[in-house]
Amino acid sequence: MVKICRDFTIVYVLTLVGLGALGIALEVYAGFDIGNAATIMPVLVGAFSAGQLHGRRTGMPPTGAFSWRAAVWMVVITLALSLIVLGALWVSIPQDELAILFDGLSQGVSALILVFLAVVLVIELLLCRYIFAWGARQMVKLADKETIDRF
Repeated sequence: MVKICRDFTIVYVLTLVGLGALGIALEVYAGFDIGNAATIMPVLVGAFSAGQLHGRRTGMPPTGAFSWRAAVWMVVITLALSLIVLGALWVSIPQDELAILFDGLSQGVSALILVFLAVVLVIELLLCRYIFAWGARQMVKLADKETIDRF
C-alpha cells in the first residue's frame, strides 16, 4: 500500500503543478480559462497511474476490498495536501482580510459548504476506487496481450 500511496502522491502533485502552470500559461497567452478541470484531473490521473503501476507490479487486477482501501488512502492524501496548502494560505493572508471574508458567512452557509465538501469527498472516493481498478485491469490486459504476442 505504501508504494501505491507514493505513486499516487507523486503523480497527483506533478499533475496538479503541471495543470496549474498550463492554466496560467493559457490564461496569459491565449486568454483561455481551463476552469475547474484542473481540480479533478490530478486525482483521476494519479489514481489511474497508481492502478497501472500496481497492475504491472502484481500482474493481476486488485480485489474490490483492496481498491477501496487504496481509494481511501488516496482521498486522505489529497485531503492532507489540501489542508497543508490551506494552512499555508491561512498563515500568509493578513488576519483582517480573513475576518472580512468569514464575517459574512452565516451558520447556514457554513453548513452548506461543509455538506458540499462531504459530497465532493464521496465523489472523489468513488472515482479513485473505480479509476484505480480500471488502471490496474488495463495494465494486466496489456501485459497479457504482450505475452501472447511474443509467442
